[in-house]
Amino acid sequence: MTRHLAVTLAVVCGFCLVSLPAFAQGSLYGILGGSGPASNATPSFLGATGLLITPTAMVAPPLKAAGYFHSIASDPNQNFWGATVGLPGGLEVSGVRLEKLEPLPADPGVPRDATVFNAKYQIPLGSLADALAPKVAVGVFDATNEVNRTYYLTLSRSLSLVQSARASLNLHAGWGVPDQDDTRLEGLFGGLDFSPFPGALIQVEYDAKDVNAGVRYSPTPWLSLDAGVLASDFAWGATLRSDW
Repeated sequence: MTRHLAVTLAVVCGFCLVSLPAFAQGSLYGILGGSGPASNATPSFLGATGLLITPTAMVAPPLKAAGYFHSIASDPNQNFWGATVGLPGGLEVSGVRLEKLEPLPADPGVPRDATVFNAKYQIPLGSLADALAPKVAVGVFDATNEVNRTYYLTLSRSLSLVQSARASLNLHAGWGVPDQDDTRLEGLFGGLDFSPFPGALIQVEYDAKDVNAGVRYSPTPWLSLDAGVLASDFAWGATLRSDW
């Protein structure tokens, strides 16, 4: 039942992205005090700017960088070390060291370590499309296919909930095509994030395999502290950013 509920949530998010343009109020994350919460472009556990696991259509600002560490309290623990860099023209690149990675279905055996490289490009849609349509990006996770190369398309949309309170709900949906089956980011994925107060983000996502949820808090513009649950495992981490 949980899987069906998650799929339904992702489908609803995708539907909202393309069918509710009248609710948009300016650029994504622009409703909450102009620039939005400081953690709005924080990299995901897998490197690309996103929620916990899933990428969004947002990219790191040009010539800005972030370094991060995340950990999942699974059996064994999984650790993620990496860096994400924004380049001019809507391009983002990242690299992540995965330690004690869970074995894939096509590669049973002991957990192993791997280093993956990712890239994402936000497609420029023009000023009119920017006001009416969601942000759109294409990307690749694990470009060198060390673990499971995955190509994806993702969309992001901001909806105004209570204009007087400057509250926004940010919706994300995407489609992934991995080299190996039965993995995260295969097929439809999506999620949402909401800022209850400046500097904080509540996140919920369906990564095409599990439902994940977490919270990010930025006490300063250069630091993000993360905590959440991936499937049934506790996860935590921290990100150091240049002034995004």
